[in-house]
Amino acid sequence: MTFLDTSSNRWSDRILFSPKEVSELTGVPLTGIYELCYSGQLQAFKIGKRWRIHREGLYNYLKHQLDTAIII
Repeated sequence: MTFLDTSSNRWSDRILFSPKEVSELTGVPLTGIYELCYSGQLQAFKIGKRWRIHREGLYNYLKHQLDTAIII
């Protein structure tokens, strides 16, 4: 089981996610996800007018955040 697995397996076989799905998955507000996409902090790309976030890009972003977090 990985961090993208859920009890319903809703995201288990997905390669790309919409910002809304990433927001639901992480609990980060949708506006925050869009800010991360626009700034390049979260690897994302556009297909037409719609943002898509690759599974590995999301994993790398979250891993980086955990690795650089200050734990008290």
